[in-house]
Amino acid sequence: MPRITAHGATFRDWEGLIGACNNNPDLMPGIEPLKADLESTLALSRELKLQQEKAAALRRASTQRVVQEIGTGQGLASKIRNFIKSRLSPSDERLKEFGIRPSTARSRKKTEETESVSEVKPLESGKKDGSPGDH
Repeated sequence: MPRITAHGATFRDWEGLIGACNNNPDLMPGIEPLKADLESTLALSRELKLQQEKAAALRRASTQRVVQEIGTGQGLASKIRNFIKSRLSPSDERLKEFGIRPSTARSRKKTEETESVSEVKPLESGKKDGSPGDH
């Protein structure tokens, strides 16, 4: 049975009030209809709280199931795409129909001769090593 926690203090307060009314019926004549209404409200509130907790548990279980099924579906989709790739050539344009990008021939980039990053340019004349206060 799920625990009633969020409204437990309220429910205990109502129970205490109903108990105090039951223990002292002669102090409060005419309170019986109000006490009966509170008793029925308490019973209904508890039932609704239990339904709410059951619904939350069902929602969590449903979410877990959805996540599990999506994982299964992703695995199956991957297997299907791998099967398709094994039947068609890697550059076949029909792969696009299955959400697979066909491989294309890669052209090599022309290498340009550039200055080496490790090369250090000489400092301009009249300047020191760049530390502050050496000017």
